[in-house]
Amino acid sequence: MLYSARRIAESVHIPVVADIDTGYGNPLNVVITVTDIVNMGVAGIILEDQEWPKKCGHFAGKRVIPMAEHIEKIKAAVDARGDSGLLIIARTDARTPLGLDEAIKRGRACAEVGTDVVFIEAPQLIEDLQAIAAAFEDVHLFANMIEGGKTPVLSGQELAEIGLKIVVYPLSGLFAATKAMMNCYRQLLDNGTTTGFTDIVSFQDFEDIIEVPKYRQLEEKFSVSIDDSNP
Repeated sequence: MLYSARRIAESVHIPVVADIDTGYGNPLNVVITVTDIVNMGVAGIILEDQEWPKKCGHFAGKRVIPMAEHIEKIKAAVDARGDSGLLIIARTDARTPLGLDEAIKRGRACAEVGTDVVFIEAPQLIEDLQAIAAAFEDVHLFANMIEGGKTPVLSGQELAEIGLKIVVYPLSGLFAATKAMMNCYRQLLDNGTTTGFTDIVSFQDFEDIIEVPKYRQLEEKFSVSIDDSNP
């Protein structure tokens, strides 16, 4: 995960938030993970309270660790970030196994020990989102929009009107890419060719996306002329 986070942070010019799941162990592991994250130049983390191995936040069968244990992990993350400015998003998955009231209680406890943003995963109704917003008037709130998941999928504007500060649509691109690949290979299977398949990026456009022209310039800058007659 850290390897991927580093590559992403080095590849873009906007702040990157890394989901560090459960912190990969106890508070000491959280300290190690957060220290590495800070050194990578990552802007923020999400740290959750599921038992390990964790599940997708919109799967059934999730279980969470005791609140006190999660709070110690949050405190460890706050301490490990030092004066780096790392944004800490405290996530709780307690809504499904323990109820909305317990999830709100955990979110408040995280805010009290220094988290910057509270993320209550998988609220199941718009009324849940409204109750969460009402319970955290002075805390920034995070929403996770998964198409087909447990939470009603709303627009950023709709969520802002409810009172949530940050929203992600983390699987939208993956779902769209999966559909595009299925369509492409169906075309190839049915017709033996991709000729006529229009839902595809051109070779030139793909080169532009992955910045091939930039590397061609570097190649020319450091090229060496070789005289075949003088090996």
